[in-house]
Amino acid sequence: MLRGEFFPDVVGADTPEVTEVPAEEALTLEQAKLHLRVDGSADDELIEAAIVAAREALEKELARPLLPQTCVVRLDEFPRERILLWSDVSEVVSIKYTDPTGMAQQIDVAEVRLRRRAYIVPRNGWPKGEGVEITFRCGAFGSPDAVPESCCSWMKLMLGTLYEQRESDTAEQTYSLPGRFVAGLIDRYRNESL
Repeated sequence: MLRGEFFPDVVGADTPEVTEVPAEEALTLEQAKLHLRVDGSADDELIEAAIVAAREALEKELARPLLPQTCVVRLDEFPRERILLWSDVSEVVSIKYTDPTGMAQQIDVAEVRLRRRAYIVPRNGWPKGEGVEITFRCGAFGSPDAVPESCCSWMKLMLGTLYEQRESDTAEQTYSLPGRFVAGLIDRYRNESL
């Protein structure tokens, strides 16, 4: 089965927007430079950007946020039933919307239930409204130290590719690691249960 069959790329009616990035990355600059065999600091900015890109790529592959972060999902209006936020949701921070009279409103988060750490459902039905904005905190692993080594290895492979191949195609590129090997590093952490 394809990942999209279990967890859609579109969450709710929109993709989640990260408003507070993780405080720390799973890979430090020092770990990345050791893996890349880089001395000196001339490429530090490039490597730090590649670390973020590798984490974001892993989150896309796993269909789950790797480290604690705050996100927002926006919907045109409330659905009839549940709202899918993302995966590994730890807390719903706020639910804001505009009522039919045009007034800004906020639902008390105690009026919703979090299900399977991904969905919210209302305790007494959704109100009529539009311009829905849901802020929530999420993250599969509580700290960089808790991220499994196989996930870090996957990110290091992506990091190496981003650092060494600064173009999408090169004339010298003759092979790559077998895709099943690379994917196998993270298969057990994929979110395929929703």
